[in-house]
Amino acid sequence: MRTAGNQRRIPVEEIFRLRRQGAPQAPRCAIYARVSSVRQEQDGNLSRQTERLKEAAHARGYEVIAVITEQASSLNERRRGMKKLLTLVGEQAVDVVLIEYPDRLVRFGLSYLDQAFGWQHVRASSPRSAPNPGADRRADSRHAHHCDRVCGQTLWAACERAAHPRSKRTQGMRTDS
Repeated sequence: MRTAGNQRRIPVEEIFRLRRQGAPQAPRCAIYARVSSVRQEQDGNLSRQTERLKEAAHARGYEVIAVITEQASSLNERRRGMKKLLTLVGEQAVDVVLIEYPDRLVRFGLSYLDQAFGWQHVRASSPRSAPNPGADRRADSRHAHHCDRVCGQTLWAACERAAHPRSKRTQGMRTDS
């Protein structure tokens, strides 16, 4: 494409496509697993979460670039694992961030993080969300239960959008200002 001054402009997507020419490559994936307490880590929740995410990455054909695990509160803004993940995203070293639930990344402000990932052509994905939002109602109900139990009503809409972007349930929801 050319500008008014007759300069060439090549879309970023085209550059990425050209860089990946040849044999099709599997999407590069970073796995992010987090628990809030030392007790959860000692009970094996972190290792089980990591194993589930590794299995999901393998099932989807992802190339796992990094496995980031940490025990920290999601409200802590100085998490080493999150900083490492953001560095990978910023360097465009990954195409997908695989998380168990949206609140594993952040408790609040998920839409901002999603937008920032989009700028780097990275998407957050969860093995708990159905590939086709309307295809698996059991996944919808499990996610709804999780959001009610863990996230609360405040974050319900953000979790639902992250897991099921075009879900009919979120179309009629009000957001209080």
